[in-house]
Amino acid sequence: MSLSSEPVLVGIDLGTSGLKCVALDRNGRTVTETERPLRNAAPTPDACEIDVAVWRRALDESFEQLARELAPRTVEGIGLSGQMHGLVLVDTDGTALRPAILWPDRRARSVSDAWRDELDPSIRSQLANPIAPGMAGPMLEWLTDREPEVVARAAAALSPKDALRLALVPGVAAERSDASATLLWNAETDDWHRRLCDARGIDPALLPPIVASASIVGRTRLPHGLGSDVPVVAGGADTALAVHALRTVDPTARRLLNLGTGIQIIDVDPPDERRGPEADQRLRRYATVDGGHYSMIALAHGGLALESLARILGIDWDRLVALAETTPAGANGLRFYPGVGFDGLRTTTDVGDLARSGFEGVVFSIRQALEQFGSQLGSEPITLAGGGGRSAFVRQLLADTLHSPIDRVELRSASAVGAALLAAVGTERPCTPAAAHVGVEPCPDAALDSAYEVWADPSTPLAIAFAHR
Repeated sequence: MSLSSEPVLVGIDLGTSGLKCVALDRNGRTVTETERPLRNAAPTPDACEIDVAVWRRALDESFEQLARELAPRTVEGIGLSGQMHGLVLVDTDGTALRPAILWPDRRARSVSDAWRDELDPSIRSQLANPIAPGMAGPMLEWLTDREPEVVARAAAALSPKDALRLALVPGVAAERSDASATLLWNAETDDWHRRLCDARGIDPALLPPIVASASIVGRTRLPHGLGSDVPVVAGGADTALAVHALRTVDPTARRLLNLGTGIQIIDVDPPDERRGPEADQRLRRYATVDGGHYSMIALAHGGLALESLARILGIDWDRLVALAETTPAGANGLRFYPGVGFDGLRTTTDVGDLARSGFEGVVFSIRQALEQFGSQLGSEPITLAGGGGRSAFVRQLLADTLHSPIDRVELRSASAVGAALLAAVGTERPCTPAAAHVGVEPCPDAALDSAYEVWADPSTPLAIAFAHR
């Protein structure tokens, strides 16, 4: 078989703002990738929804583009990745009964407040996650109260990628990496939390059966000659599949840092370690796609804060980096708290100080999060992913601030790649993606450490506001 006709594995990543597809060959090389933008709706200021038909159109368009760019190749397996926490109600035919509710939605805020106040402490512990209105459990209770006629017609409550999978194969199913992020999952029993459902008036019959993430849930005929009997695996949550992709590249990676619009700091449990739910519910604890668990600290403001700063200053990203790189550590006394504001402005503050303090504020927030959750600085290397780590300056600033070696993995669309690799596992054609590594060693920097201590001083008014934001 010639290389040009070798079949491919396809990973589909259903994000909040776009749908990506990645095609990998049997050696893990990316053959092609597509992306379709998605526009969400806001029927009220605190709502975030999307018609499931929009997802399906984006998938159809993606298959059409894949067919043009892959020909004469065909697809030998499909995996799906999806944004976490959303909710889709479907009927017995798999038809969505209303628009999907997505994780930024805040209409279930009163329900999540009630969960925090009223749930038995033992149930709270078993959820192993902070309670938030954008998670599926509070959303489902809110819908049960506000739209009972819709819920009464529903046959299943699905995560976004599980709803999109119905465009390929029939039959509802969930898998543990997404299920563990719904607030309907019992981390102790590794199954749906029936006691919680009873306590909050949620019909447990709406929760679909759990299957292994890499299990084949059906076969599909793809359009445009892409394949006639293509196996589809259950898939996984986007973060879990990004972790899967990075750990396929480097199986020894345990602490992962994704620096994108937001920030995720991830600790993956060793294979033989089975921990119970976390006592501190600020720490998120989710299931991996291979039977394990990972803990995650999520920070809302990463690249988003820096991109906003560049826009306010009227400069591009490269200029922002150049200004920060040529400004001394500590930004001449200026401190930036992402999502809160600047402290220490003086008449002598210049654009370089603003740029430097922006990067320091983001990186300092990562160090503070690690310290708050008991991590020892420099205890182990950190695997870095995400667009925010492309700059050599950012990588060195991270290494110096965290006192840890940084291994930057150049892997585009990690969640989509992870979905394709999961399909490889399910179809028994495992492969390793091609990815370059860039290593950075920390350099001692007393000025930087001193700047961090001032930034983190709990007596500083903006530091207090940042800690309680």
